[in-house]
Amino acid sequence: MFRALASLLLPADPKRSGVVFEADDRWTFDPRGIDADVVVWGRPPSLSGMSPLTLAKSALARERTMAKLRRCPPRPWHVSAIHRWTPSALAQVQLRERARAAMLGGALVRLTNGDPAMPVIDAAASAAGGQIPVTDFSAGSGGSIVTRLGMRDGSEAMLRVGPIDGPADPSRAGVALEWLASADIPTVPRRVRTGETAGACWLLETRLPGIRARALTETMLVDAAAFCARLPATSGPPTAPARDLKQVANAFPQHARMIATLASFLRPVLRSLPAITRHGDLWSGNMLVVRDRLCGIVDWDAWHPAGAPGTDLLHLVATDAALRSGRELGSVWLDAPWRSPAFQRLSASYWAALDIWPDAATMQAVAVAWWAGYVAHSIACDATLVADPRWSRLNVDDVVASMERVVL
Repeated sequence: MFRALASLLLPADPKRSGVVFEADDRWTFDPRGIDADVVVWGRPPSLSGMSPLTLAKSALARERTMAKLRRCPPRPWHVSAIHRWTPSALAQVQLRERARAAMLGGALVRLTNGDPAMPVIDAAASAAGGQIPVTDFSAGSGGSIVTRLGMRDGSEAMLRVGPIDGPADPSRAGVALEWLASADIPTVPRRVRTGETAGACWLLETRLPGIRARALTETMLVDAAAFCARLPATSGPPTAPARDLKQVANAFPQHARMIATLASFLRPVLRSLPAITRHGDLWSGNMLVVRDRLCGIVDWDAWHPAGAPGTDLLHLVATDAALRSGRELGSVWLDAPWRSPAFQRLSASYWAALDIWPDAATMQAVAVAWWAGYVAHSIACDATLVADPRWSRLNVDDVVASMERVVL
């Protein structure tokens, strides 16, 4: 993920050399042996769950090294840009979490030798008809860059850029936007145009009104349930869960036998359900609101045209619980949020709109499908999570063990 995003700050001109250098957890920078016109150095945000002492040491090391680079950069480079990288899950939270977000945050430092070479992100913005340079952006899923782009005609749009054919490639989201436009779904961006520049794919989409929601309210939840009920549906069955489970089994072969059992359990249950267009990462940070009313759903990178019904709504509720408690989604799954009275009240109108009256087996299948989609999307965006023992234990091992006790 870090290298994908950092590559967008390398020179667009193939005649100019560039290198990505990821810092260790002590944020050291050693220029020896580096021969390049541009160096992009830094590291992504730290994972939550670090001890306060470890986190404080890492944040202090980050600030010391960046201050040193500003003050006395190693020859022959100079610092041309510093981009802060806020953890996406904490970017929209209340003030009490801002300090933790700053501690966890990553950074990208661009060092140039001689005249600054135009970076890939600026070349993509220019090709899209926007004004450059791009000075402010955020990290999207998989290592993409998302920025509000001022256009040369005076209007504004949203630009998404990522390496071609990688997990950050925004062309997949572009297909989703075309699909939703053909179904006349409101409150989603419209695809303006897309293209490829300097090894990156870019997607220009309309900018919707509103701001990203900081916390869910009852009104937002009701609006989200109505939105999910309007998403395009086909006669089914949903095919996304089988694909997701296969990806999880491939990443965690020690659980392949149990995951095959889960797939066998899901098959007959899902056969009777319609296939619903799935957002795949519906949470408050991907919702735009105006005075508490939903006015936009963005970031369609994880979409699928044949998802299991109810998974988006469950992901929304569960992610909100995870953010409020500081837990991983796998830990929230163990609480069975799909059985909670709050979720049942919220989803009642959704199921009625789809003419589905879910029994216990159906809701268990929806829960498994949601978990599989979350894990598959997470490891597709960041393959290093598979080797992270804490993340794997809380989001995969513990959940699979719980399912095994129920199913076997």
